[in-house]
Amino acid sequence: MKKEIIRRYALSLRTECKTYPEIISAIEKRFNVKISQRTLRRWWKKLSTTEWDLRDTSQRPKTIHNKFKEKDKQRVVVYRKEEGYSS
Repeated sequence: MKKEIIRRYALSLRTECKTYPEIISAIEKRFNVKISQRTLRRWWKKLSTTEWDLRDTSQRPKTIHNKFKEKDKQRVVVYRKEEGYSS
């Protein structure tokens, strides 16, 4: 089951002025999935403050600042060969 479908259903119930406990029980009955009230509030806030398409976005950082230096990488390779790690 795609998360977007569950989110769309939950938020459509919210626009019909259903309470959070009513939405939670309806989702459990229809999709057999448990969702917390906090999650529903977070979805509602995200939908009302941004142009959210109900899909997950990547949590990967745009840049990774703590990469290995070549010298450190070579030390790890030498150590692994000495210890027989992953050979």
